Amino acid sequence: VTLQTGSAASGFSGLFVISGGGTTFGQGVHVYNSFVQNVPNASASGLLFDSERYDTDGFHSTVSNTSRLTVPAGLGGQYSIFAAVGLVNANYTAIQIRLMKTGVTIVGLATDEGNYTNNKYQTASVISKLNESDYVECFMYQESTAGRNTIVGDEFSPEFGMTRVGL
Repeated sequence: VTLQTGSAASGFSGLFVISGGGTTFGQGVHVYNSFVQNVPNASASGLLFDSERYDTDGFHSTVSNTSRLTVPAGLGGQYSIFAAVGLVNANYTAIQIRLMKTGVTIVGLATDEGNYTNNKYQTASVISKLNESDYVECFMYQESTAGRNTIVGDEFSPEFGMTRVGL
């Protein structure tokens, strides 16, 4: 078993790859968005991601289907998937992140209901089996009186990623 760690110089600070017996884990992607997006009231909206913190094997495109993280050929397996999104202050009654597989199946969900008048941040994470060419997307849902904008913050919103953790 070999453990390789990234370095700031390589652009993969904090990234690790574990290999042995012909199998490698640690491939993945971490994306974010550098502009504000509007999330409509009472409607799930897929978020777009225009920038990458890292992408080891071409999971994400900043040109087409920018909402998707797609499993490359030969890299099917168990993935740890996460998302973090903030919405500007409003009088929310519900806020939700949905981690969607191939646009149909919810594989991860985080919901918070209540009365909020400040900025609201929501995170979701899950470990899910993904086959090659499967993709995941991050959908945001909120209930308030109108559409609300995402908060763009340095390394905390909106963020989305996944890492291969097993076969």
